[in-house]
Amino acid sequence: EHCSYSTGLTSLRIYKVNKSTLQLDTINFSYPEQNDYSIQKPDKTSFDCEAFLVSDSCIYLFTKNWKHKNTTLYKIPNRSGGYIAEKINCFNSKGLITGATFHPSNKLVALIGYTKTLKSFIYLLYNFEDDDFLNGKHHRLTIKKRFLQTESVSFITNTQLAFTNERFHYA
Repeated sequence: EHCSYSTGLTSLRIYKVNKSTLQLDTINFSYPEQNDYSIQKPDKTSFDCEAFLVSDSCIYLFTKNWKHKNTTLYKIPNRSGGYIAEKINCFNSKGLITGATFHPSNKLVALIGYTKTLKSFIYLLYNFEDDDFLNGKHHRLTIKKRFLQTESVSFITNTQLAFTNERFHYA
């Protein structure tokens, strides 16, 4: 897995904390297509990121694109420094991706998200090449319960997922 290196970046950061030593490492990065870093309205951005996967060498970022209701997959090195994220692929998720998990023995990725009308879904991604998780087959599962703002997902067995959601208040 190869990731590019750069300097002189923006304020996008990932902080890593070593649980044993409490040492803090910082990964600074930017997206290659992003050139406007001014404050945006919360539901108008293209580069939000809540979902990511971590390997020994890279961190894989899935954007939460409010404008187009899709996700773009990027990767950056999993070590301190400054980087320009490498764009891998884009996927029409038809909603906002908010969580990701990987099952290594099944070579299966699960992405969770919700639509503008709070209809939650899970995508199962499989038969992908290398680390292009979005270029294989996918299957969309709809979560029947309505008005959930689903936020995270994790495999608990080979065939079971657990997910969380934020409390949602009607205005």
